[in-house]
Amino acid sequence: MDTYEKIQAGKMIALISFIFETTIFVLYFLIPSYEVILVGFALFVLTVFFNIIVLLILIYGAIKDKVNRNKIFLTGGVMFMNIPVILIYGWIALILFDTMILFE
Repeated sequence: MDTYEKIQAGKMIALISFIFETTIFVLYFLIPSYEVILVGFALFVLTVFFNIIVLLILIYGAIKDKVNRNKIFLTGGVMFMNIPVILIYGWIALILFDTMILFE
């Protein structure tokens, strides 16, 4: 995998992660249920796992490719920006989950 493909893969993973997490977050507002939270949590774990793997591949690529190092680090930064978004979504979901009555 060359540097351009690594950069494109990193951007694509970041975008897909953001879209999936936002979709689950909006779905939770539309259908506030325990199942949506479980699916969201499972997706969160998978997203973090894939983002970390791709981020490590990008860091390794940046170490080896000194010419494109800035582009690779910018892509890593874009991937890293998903973390605060996911944490804010999770924080809001936990607050809403705490106010939810599960067993009626």
